[in-house]
Amino acid sequence: MSPEPRASRANRFSTEVRALAVRMILEHEHEYANQSAAIMVIAPKIGCGGDTLRRWVKQSDIDSGRKEGKTSDERAQIKAMKREIRDLQQANEMLTKASAYFAQAELAAASNDDCLHKRAPQKLGCRADLQGFANRPIHILCACSDRPKP
Repeated sequence: MSPEPRASRANRFSTEVRALAVRMILEHEHEYANQSAAIMVIAPKIGCGGDTLRRWVKQSDIDSGRKEGKTSDERAQIKAMKREIRDLQQANEMLTKASAYFAQAELAAASNDDCLHKRAPQKLGCRADLQGFANRPIHILCACSDRPKP
């Protein structure tokens, strides 16, 4: 049984090959002195190392409930959660930097607006033009951000 060609070395063997190898160990371990001897004989037939096959058998025992430990599903869920946490932390960091940038830009714009004298929204030509502004409050000495909007 040859391994399937894959891009990643970690997933060189399909789940079917792994399951078959584990089943072979479990079915034939009584023919050998111990499980390690069975693994050393069967691993070369599959084309994997003895430690790899031992790890597969151990994980199979955990998944079936014969041994204590994290099942494959739990490991996959933990891995997905860690990935999600990493993505959320990156997004949070990016949002923090963006909010700091915009807050700094807003402060810079506010500091440019904090002047004592403002130009009138309309161009004033003479005293006669001031009649239209007679009923509006004049805020000369207050900060521009405190001024009520007309």
